[in-house]
Amino acid sequence: MYSGECVCPVILNLFSLSIDREYFQEIGLLDEGMEVYGGENVELGIRVWQCGGSVEVLPCSRIAHIERAHKPYTEDLTAHVRRNALRVAEVWMDEFKSHVYMDSGIDIGDISERKALRKKLQCKTFRWYLVSVYPEMRMYSDTVAYGVVRTLFTFPIFKKVGGGIE
Repeated sequence: MYSGECVCPVILNLFSLSIDREYFQEIGLLDEGMEVYGGENVELGIRVWQCGGSVEVLPCSRIAHIERAHKPYTEDLTAHVRRNALRVAEVWMDEFKSHVYMDSGIDIGDISERKALRKKLQCKTFRWYLVSVYPEMRMYSDTVAYGVVRTLFTFPIFKKVGGGIE
């Protein structure tokens, strides 16, 4: 538990974090190309770190997040979340973006403004992020495919003949 002097500011909720309004504008606000819901917090966290900022814990802060039991904007968020994840990957993850591309054929919209923002802010690479900010994350650079391995056989492949296996 935090033992220092506790200053407990009132914080407005933004993905369960607080951010300085001017800094938020300086680093490009939210990606307006993202749809509906999902991924904004990941994109913002990666962008803040890669573009010279930091994410800090304020021990005495009080933050509330009230989530609806039913989201009225769509029945299935899966397609929107995937699309948003692909936008994040394409703009911020460099050679690691292939780890997110498990589905193809999803239109992620125009990301040229986000890429220009990254260049303007002179942001670091995703490799730097993995090495400097999240070293616990294992890096895979030679992944060929993702998936599940299953047997197509429903009968025993080997049968016992006499004293051995054939």
